[in-house]
Amino acid sequence: MKMPRRLNIYCSSCRKHTNHTVQRSRPRKRGELRKGQRRFRRKVKPTGKTRGARGYPKSSQKREKPTKRPDLRYVCNVCKKAQTKPGFRTKTLEFTD
Repeated sequence: MKMPRRLNIYCSSCRKHTNHTVQRSRPRKRGELRKGQRRFRRKVKPTGKTRGARGYPKSSQKREKPTKRPDLRYVCNVCKKAQTKPGFRTKTLEFTD
């Protein structure tokens, strides 16, 4: 799907319609020091008699969805505030100028 790079939409901070630049945010690396991640690493680490032959975590049988919902950020060109809107399903997303 092709989408314009600049849109004229309502800015809740300026309280009027202004030009916005559309950015696609990428997922960042997961935090290794989070509590759940530390618990996961401790569970997976091979210790004792098993030496890693535990069967955890089991491989998932779920398939990957054919389309993704992109995370779009709309940045106001006047006040530089960013806002997000609900995403939409699309296989590819291309920005046009």
